Amino acid sequence: MNDTPRVSRRSLAKGAAWAAPAVVVSSAVPAHAASPNCEPVEERLFTEPNAWTITSEGKFVRAASNGPQTIGASQYYSSMTSAYGAPYGQGSAKITATAVYVANQGSGSSFDSRCGKDGNSMYQMSFNVSAVKSRVNGTGDPVHPKVTVKLHAPDGTVYDFYFSSQQGNGKYNYVEPSEAGTKIGTKYVTKRYNFKVIPGIYRFEVTIDIASSGETNSASVINKHPANGIGFTPPTFTPVWW
Repeated sequence: MNDTPRVSRRSLAKGAAWAAPAVVVSSAVPAHAASPNCEPVEERLFTEPNAWTITSEGKFVRAASNGPQTIGASQYYSSMTSAYGAPYGQGSAKITATAVYVANQGSGSSFDSRCGKDGNSMYQMSFNVSAVKSRVNGTGDPVHPKVTVKLHAPDGTVYDFYFSSQQGNGKYNYVEPSEAGTKIGTKYVTKRYNFKVIPGIYRFEVTIDIASSGETNSASVINKHPANGIGFTPPTFTPVWW
């Protein structure tokens, strides 16, 4: 079953304001174009050189908890920390991870627009989001991290998906945390979405928003408002044949 994302349209000028590799994309098909490459686009590991651009900003209580974890056959990028330096529950730190994919016809492309049933150019994007309860029994309410996933298309369309470890958190889909002491990936939700590929550059972008514990000093907050952990897997993209 496909989840319906929030979809917005933006101008190409605004949509191109992000940094991307210098890639020239042409929609022209050579006279003797090679056969379509319709193999699934597998996960790009977060530890793979040049596969991801990952940045962070703000004050993390335990910055060392931010990073990739390999759980079984899957790799997650996760965060298991609260932030500090702002009122309790307000976002004061974030992590952003970005990967770029090229859609074209021929070699060097991530997606081939000739794939899919009857060459309809349809692909399915799939990724997992997982959460885990804090190991610390705090004296206050826990901090719930939030994840926003966006797929930016070449024509300026943006597909938005939202997740949180807190129930009833507005537009955010609930991700039930696994028990404290277990690993990210023990419980997870899988999100899938079908989209029509067009030539150009796609940008897959994930932001983890880390809420503040409400304190100004990191040493005083670990046991007061402990943070649930949250993480996500790299996406896969598979041609749709049905």
